[in-house]
Amino acid sequence: MKNFNEIPDFKLFLEKLENNKKIYEMSLNKDKVEKVKRFKMSGDYKGALNIINDLIDILKNNIKKLNYDEIRYNRHKDKNIIQIIIYYNTIIRANINDVRECLLNYGEHSDILNDKIFRDSSHDFNLEIDIRTELFNKIDIVNELPIFMKGIGLGKKIFKKLIKDFGYLSSIGGKYSEESYMVWHSLTEDKELYTFVSDDDNVIVFFNDVEYDIIMEKLKDFFEKSEKIIIDDDFIKRYEENLKNSFLKNNI
Repeated sequence: MKNFNEIPDFKLFLEKLENNKKIYEMSLNKDKVEKVKRFKMSGDYKGALNIINDLIDILKNNIKKLNYDEIRYNRHKDKNIIQIIIYYNTIIRANINDVRECLLNYGEHSDILNDKIFRDSSHDFNLEIDIRTELFNKIDIVNELPIFMKGIGLGKKIFKKLIKDFGYLSSIGGKYSEESYMVWHSLTEDKELYTFVSDDDNVIVFFNDVEYDIIMEKLKDFFEKSEKIIIDDDFIKRYEENLKNSFLKNNI
């Protein structure tokens, strides 16, 4: 008799079961909902705040463990702009819903909690991004994330996922916020990416499996008016290897 674990469909079933189990374990249970409701009735926002902060800590820890390739998004193209809405993965969406559920259950007093949690930053958990295809896939951030979702590596993971899917992204003509500068800087240290910077601080980043000829063609246009270019060290190795292979091909 064939072992169940050797059957692909059964393996998939077990993986889904395990994933659902993890989501269930992380999801907000009825006891916590009831606690928040009791805090609401007594006007105890500090008690509710403690529960929500615990849930935010779970959310942040799962974001830190998130692999960039697990990031999910919806896309819509309007002329030369691809509109992206990032919605992460199933586990993180469950964590986000837990926080929202707590706030909703606190009712009319939720403004106090919102001020404490969001600290006047965005309440929108789903990042919105525009990619301008006519400008070398220039990336524009439409809205900001809540403050507690910043500074934990999420920005780099989102950028890297989009670079992998679209081949390359750029910041041409963009103005850097402190957060975006840190993200672009962190990308320069990633071995799966090729990063190029112009003398006026325009950046273009390619995933390293993009065809060599395509990269060279885009770089020629991107740096047409630049006098100085900072070139990724790993790409220099690829460039030299390509020259060597071309020489051998032409001389055999």
